[in-house]
Amino acid sequence: MVRALLIFGILLISCKKETTPTGPDTGDSINYDRDIQPIWNRNCTSCHGGSSPSGGLDLSAGVSYSNLVNVISPTYNVWRVRSGKPDSSVLYHKIINSGRYGGKMPPSGSLSSDEINLIKRWIE
Repeated sequence: MVRALLIFGILLISCKKETTPTGPDTGDSINYDRDIQPIWNRNCTSCHGGSSPSGGLDLSAGVSYSNLVNVISPTYNVWRVRSGKPDSSVLYHKIINSGRYGGKMPPSGSLSSDEINLIKRWIE
């Protein structure tokens, strides 16, 4: 009985959608609410939040994940964030300023390389 509960607990923990492994070597994981949402809060929600978010994209806590992941951008008609594929994600191209989907985000500055790498690993 204890063994069955232990297995059930391990399976339950591994099924959390907001946690993504960063790699087999590290054992660390990225938690969307803990690690990614604060980036949006610091850099994005002043424009992409509130009752009339820029570009129709609300990055406020509680709604940002569902507004990003596996959602088609109405502006570019491609994935905002395509799970597992940063190079196929508008968001990633915007934060690295590739020019593929308009200008960089945030327009008044840029995310740190650590923040960009964290977002890329989260998408992966």
